[in-house]
Amino acid sequence: MKIDKQLLTVNKYSRPGTKRSKTTKVAWHYVGNAGSSAQANRNYFNNLANTKKTYASSHYIIGLNGEIIYCVPEGEIAYTTNDANSYSIGIEMCHPDNSGKFNTNTYNSAVELGVDLCKRYKLNPLKDFIRHYDVTKKICPKYWVDKPSEWEKFKKDVYNKLNESTGSSSSSFKNGDYTGKKAKVITNVLNVRHDRGTQYNVIDKLNKGEIVKLNYCLNGWISIEGYKGNKGLGYVSTEYLEIIL
Repeated sequence: MKIDKQLLTVNKYSRPGTKRSKTTKVAWHYVGNAGSSAQANRNYFNNLANTKKTYASSHYIIGLNGEIIYCVPEGEIAYTTNDANSYSIGIEMCHPDNSGKFNTNTYNSAVELGVDLCKRYKLNPLKDFIRHYDVTKKICPKYWVDKPSEWEKFKKDVYNKLNESTGSSSSSFKNGDYTGKKAKVITNVLNVRHDRGTQYNVIDKLNKGEIVKLNYCLNGWISIEGYKGNKGLGYVSTEYLEIIL
């Protein structure tokens, strides 16, 4: 993956220089200007200081040929996703026509960039990727709002690519989708947590022999179904589960 670093000049309309303290989401957008290039969109952002018409920018822009331009440092705010600017990295994607559908070059580069960001910020694309639409209800990225199944496919494509590069941390569980499968608890007491990792709160305790319905596995932690108030999921270590064939 080749990234062309062309940082915007510091100005209040597209690169205010405001520091961000955390990255917990990656926000995806479409440029809304069919057929335009990554370079043209980058130049548009940079020229806002002269036109003074609006506030807009993104950290990255992915072009029609798969090129990636790095516009705003990841550690700074970009004017891309409104209320999510303080905790998200924003990515604009070019598209050939008004449907907003991304071509193969753009899509593949988005997957690669998504994997890279997930690795560096320890994110899970299934829950840490958001659309502009998810924050403000703006129809952006249009194709992924019009066709939510394609949005889910993109997240899973990144998830699967990420798993290929990180491998599995459990001999019996590999990173991936276990929806529809079940497992048995093989330890006396198993903590169910709010998210993946021992740093998260315990929301339930399971006893040896209990059967759980599985969801997604990532790096030794798997989500299990049946918990209200947490998108229906709890999280347990795969070390203490045995898949029921």
